[in-house]
Amino acid sequence: MYKIQVEYLGCMHKYVIPKFTKSFSFSSKQEALEKYRILLATYLIGYGVLWDNISEEEHEKKLLAKSLEELKEIEFEALFNRELDYKISLVECV
Repeated sequence: MYKIQVEYLGCMHKYVIPKFTKSFSFSSKQEALEKYRILLATYLIGYGVLWDNISEEEHEKKLLAKSLEELKEIEFEALFNRELDYKISLVECV
């Protein structure tokens, strides 16, 4: 079984403990990976763009066209820069 967990990171202060907010369960790894990619893309809409240059819909389409690895790199950068309030994780349950 695979789970996708969404955690609220608050103000991204290094002493703030992430708060678990939501979880999705999947029996298939492929289904979990695809849902994880879609959630991550949706979650990253607006990061690193100027709204004068692109619409929200266009940015969403560009993100949804990216691979999971590309999205994870963008998320890593955004988390490193403390610019995201949520973290999405894929967890394999045994």
